[in-house]
Amino acid sequence: MKFDVLLLDGDHNYHTVSQELTHLEALTHPHAIVIVDDVFGRWSERDLFYAEREGYENIKTATQRVDTEKHGVKVAVDEWIEMNPNWQLSQPIAGEAVLLMRKHA
Repeated sequence: MKFDVLLLDGDHNYHTVSQELTHLEALTHPHAIVIVDDVFGRWSERDLFYAEREGYENIKTATQRVDTEKHGVKVAVDEWIEMNPNWQLSQPIAGEAVLLMRKHA
């Protein structure tokens, strides 16, 4: 199944976001828009793992901490954009969210 619009707004850490981004090509149509939240703001360059937050201890799908040299949502998005030059980043409205779209001739 492929989508026209995707929203990435889950765990706020480099590891999870970088893993999610690897699936965009397979999950999206050529003209899809991907909204990525929390790119700017307090989780842009540091990590939060929901598995460590109060109330989430028993949620089995919450990502457990993975220590990496890189941290933050923005770092994961910037790295992914650099490795996928057929995609571009846009921020049409000031805030924490950005749009990812494929470049078209």
